[in-house]
Parts: sequence; C-alpha cells; structure tokens
Amino acid sequence: MRILVVERDEEARRTTLDAVAGAGWELAAEAATVREARDLADGTHPDLVLLDAGLRGECAGEACFFGLPIILMTSGSEREGGVWPDGVPVGRLRRPVTAVQLRAAAELELWKRRMLNDLGRARREALVAERAKTSFLATISHELRTPMNGVLGMTELLLLSDLEEPYRENVDLIRQSAQSLLSVLNQIIDYSRLEASSPRLREADFRMEDLLTGVLSQHRRAAAAKGVRLGYTLDPAMPGWLRGDAGKIRQALGNLLANAVKFTASGQIMVDVSPEPGPDGAPGEDVVQVRVLVQDTGVGIPPDRMDAIFESFVQGGDHLAHTSGGLGLGLAIVNRLVTMLGGTVHCASREGRGSTFSFAIPLGRSRYETRSPLETAMGEDKPLAGARVLVAEDETVNQRYLTRLLEKMGCAVTLAENGLEAVEALRAAPFDIVLMDVEMPVMNGIDATRAIRRPETGCLAPAVPIVALTAHAMWGDEQRCRHAGMTDYVPKPVDIGTVAAIIQSILDGRDGEEAFAATFVQGD
Repeated sequence: MRILVVERDEEARRTTLDAVAGAGWELAAEAATVREARDLADGTHPDLVLLDAGLRGECAGEACFFGLPIILMTSGSEREGGVWPDGVPVGRLRRPVTAVQLRAAAELELWKRRMLNDLGRARREALVAERAKTSFLATISHELRTPMNGVLGMTELLLLSDLEEPYRENVDLIRQSAQSLLSVLNQIIDYSRLEASSPRLREADFRMEDLLTGVLSQHRRAAAAKGVRLGYTLDPAMPGWLRGDAGKIRQALGNLLANAVKFTASGQIMVDVSPEPGPDGAPGEDVVQVRVLVQDTGVGIPPDRMDAIFESFVQGGDHLAHTSGGLGLGLAIVNRLVTMLGGTVHCASREGRGSTFSFAIPLGRSRYETRSPLETAMGEDKPLAGARVLVAEDETVNQRYLTRLLEKMGCAVTLAENGLEAVEALRAAPFDIVLMDVEMPVMNGIDATRAIRRPETGCLAPAVPIVALTAHAMWGDEQRCRHAGMTDYVPKPVDIGTVAAIIQSILDGRDGEEAFAATFVQGD
C-alpha cells in the first residue's frame, strides 16, 4: 500500500513515517502543506492519506485529495473530528501512533471506502434503471393512450349518430370496455410513478365543496347506470377554503369512489367530510384535521382479507370469481397518497352489507377563509397585477368571460383559439401561466401540452404551468390531463374564484411548479 504523509511538525512526521515503515507499507510521498501534498498526490497516486488534523482547514473537502481515503492525525490538544464538511467520513488516530494501530485504522478506512464506492455504484445503477422505467412508462402511455382516445372518441361519435339496435348496444359495450382498459392503464402508470419516486406535495388553496362535487360528477353516470344513489354531506363547521394538495386528495377520494361504484350493485354510496377537533376539543388555529368517509352498501370484504386490502395487486374477493375487473391497485395507491398527505386509511366492512373507508389528513387554513380569491384578486392590492396569462379557448362566451375577469384582476391576457395557436404564442413570447381548454379544433389541449413540453418544439418556456379547463369530468379525464404534463385541472363550468386561487398559488410557488412541469419535458 502506498501512503501520502502530510505533517507540518517535523518530529510528528518522523513518528508517522516510522509507523508506516513498521506496517510494511511504501511511502508514496511526504509533505508539510496541503498545496504541496495535492500536487504530489496527482503524480504519485497514493492509496491512503495520513493528514495532520491541524491542516484540515486548508482542505476544500474530500475532493482536495481526489477522493482518496483519509486518516486525520490528531493530538490531545487539537479539536478532533471524524467527517469532512460535506459529510464524508474520515478516519482518526491520536499521536503517537504505532504500526498496529495504523494498520487497523487503514484497513477500516479502506473498507469504508469500498462500501461507499459500492453504494455509489448501486445508486447510479438504480438511477439508470429508474430513468429507463420512466422512459418506458412515457412510451407506453403515449402508444396506448393515443389509440385508446381514438377508440373512445369514435365510439362516442357512433353513439351520437342514428345507430339502431342492436348495433348501438354493441358500440356501447365497446365504449365501456375501452373506458375500463383506460382506467387500468391509468392505475398502472399512477402506481409506477409512486413506486419510482416520492412526489412532492403541491399545496394550493381550494374549496372542499368544489373538490367533492367535481370528484362525484366523475362517477355519477356509472352509479346511475346501476341504480345506485351517490351523494355527499359537508359539515357546516368546515372552513370554506383550505390549503393542501387538492390533486392528491382528489385522486385518493376518486379511487375510493371508483371501488365503491364497482362493488355496489344497489343502494347508495355516501361521502361525508367533517373536521376533527384538536386535543382541546376545538379546531386547530393553523391546521384543520379533516376526515373523509366513503360508505357504500356493496358486497363488503371477507374478514380474512381485511389485513391485506391496501397491499398491491390484492382484491377483496376471489380473483377467479369476481366480475368487476381491476388490478387491485386502487387501494394501494390510496394508501400511498394518504401517507404522503400525512394521514392514515381505515376500513370497516361486513361481508354482504357494505364497507366504510375513511382517512384523516391535516390541511392548512387558507388565506381566503375570510375573503374570497376573487375579492382578493380584484381588491386594492391586486396580487395578480402584471401576470402574463395565455388563455387557449375556442368558445366565444368563455373567451370573453375569462378574458374580461382576468383583465379586471390586472392580468395581461393573450387569447389563442386552438392548441396550435397556443403553441405558436409560447414560441413567440414567455407567459407566467396557461389556461388550456382540452377540446379545441385544429389541435386539442392534450396534444398542445405535449408539444409545449417537448424542447424541440421551441417554446420559450417549456415548463410553463398549464391549467386544464375542461367540460370532461369523467373518471380518467384528470389523469389524462396530468399525464400529458398539465399542472392543474379545473372542470367546467369554471369558477373564476378557483381559477384566481390557482393562479395565485402557482405564482407564489413558481419555482416549484416549474420544477414539477419540467419532469414532463422530454416525456410523452
């Protein structure tokens, strides 16, 4: 083994050199200063550095010695330390040192170095595998979702035509099967993304009642087709506006409702949202603990499966007998989402009588609790003044409605009548935010978003926040918007107060939103 000795004291250096010789090692070089030692290390290629602890301040971290293992040589009067400022561990020996002590410390340090190198290599390999997985998911998403959208679109057109029975029934069955396949695809992609990373929370101000009605509207048609009543109750004690990650709450509640509709043949499904009191019996000043409960009159869950229902690919019934389809990923996704939100999921069920799922999460109090976002945006301070907003909307009434209200808030508004015009506008000028209709002629909002996110399109800010404004509120529509790279999702009819709150939240956390959107650049 070749050793580089860096000692400023002549007597201490002789002692260290004797220990190196006694250990049977080769002296690569000796130096009295860090600068001299660095130059020598570059030419002599030692295996280990013995460094005077008093010279530690002259080093710029481990990189000073090209990542070599380092042992600090200290004395009783010197302040001892075992790590570099960047957190890399180093060995430590107190003078005078013997050959036995030196050999033991060196072997330990070399072992730690091998472990660190192995960990670094494993981490790099994991990152490569994760990038490959993300690329694979982006390709699958694009290659499967695009034709599926075509199948659904064409079946909808056929159902709007004068199609006679039994052909209408056959086409409707095709549509239902396509929607089921799209739901499975969404679950696979959502689950894989949660597995591959730990998505950060994207907090924004939102109205709980808007969230509830929006999610329930996605499932009303499926529930009505089975004769199942779908409703909700909202405790009057709930604040009108709250602050949290509304997207993850919507997804968790949506998965619970999708399961409830799937496994309920008759009766009703009810959602209840209420605040939980704090330790003193009163609501918290800064945080509101919110309990969301979904109760159905469905088939229930066998007692022997209750402990495993939140695991991946586990279903409540016999997979050989069930007729409702699904992968058993919905509740696993709910569990992961609620855990990220700082809560826990619980289930109570009686086989043949129904199930009750609930979760409690902490949500912040909103700045709009006493004054609406619209009043705030149009008040004296005008927090949205100067915001550059691109509105991509083809319907004339919506154009005028959005443009006039945004201008009253102080926004500088540019109008695009289709997705292609929106892309061209972003190639010509930067914007702070884009409000994107989904269904538009020439190029729809989904394709426009994908084009904006691709660097080769030439948009000046490919990571610009994009908010979907859409009349499509069925299960899977929000997922399609988000998977295309949209930042947020607002179902029509658009509440301008909600839009104002979203714009304000995005502008307040612009760096975080652009970082989120940047993950879709070069995606599908």
